[in-house]
Amino acid sequence: MTNKLFLIAIMSAATISGKSFATTNGFYISAQGGYNLADYNDSSHNDEYAGPSTVGTTTAKYTYDSSHTRAEAIRIALGYDFNRYIGLELGGSRYATSTLNSTIVSKTTDATLQSSEMDLKPIVMDLLFKGTLPIGKTFLYAKGGIAAVYTQYDINSETAQTPTGTNIEKDSTREHSMFYRPEVVLGAGFNINENFALDLSYSRIFGTGSIADTYDYLPNLDYMAIGITFRFE
Repeated sequence: MTNKLFLIAIMSAATISGKSFATTNGFYISAQGGYNLADYNDSSHNDEYAGPSTVGTTTAKYTYDSSHTRAEAIRIALGYDFNRYIGLELGGSRYATSTLNSTIVSKTTDATLQSSEMDLKPIVMDLLFKGTLPIGKTFLYAKGGIAAVYTQYDINSETAQTPTGTNIEKDSTREHSMFYRPEVVLGAGFNINENFALDLSYSRIFGTGSIADTYDYLPNLDYMAIGITFRFE
């Protein structure tokens, strides 16, 4: 649905005639649609697992499956160009849910002590400085700044109450965390006319922590998008 709306907007913009687009100064709005990738930086590690009293503390192997981390995302932004080369942008993004599955296996008994599924739901507000290099009707740009990432974690887990992995107990929890992380964007675009432009971009919000930190962990958030910009005269 998101991709269809952007295609309609792009086709509408292309039908509008006007003088060649020449960025000087002024406000603009932009909308982007694409896919985000939650780039988890760990696949497995060994650690101590402190389970129920019947399990105790044991050396365990934590294994993670991050195969379900790609999802659609949208971004809306309001910006101001001070001149042809420098601008400032305030944006908001909504990423779809990405899922991380984890398993904890005892290295003593080889039994599964815990399996869980964590859904990560980030909402992003960012403030970015923008540098643009005009090349005829095309342009290259780079952005950098700070992203405030409000993240909801929904975790469903099954925990064994014995060292042999039996007597399973199910649990569901929901937590929220706020992160302030650096963000960079690289992109290229084409000016349709003096008001409309199209662009392709790749961005990264740099994560923090380790998967084992759970609610204090944020993966790298990558975003590949196509966008349309309208510049106010």
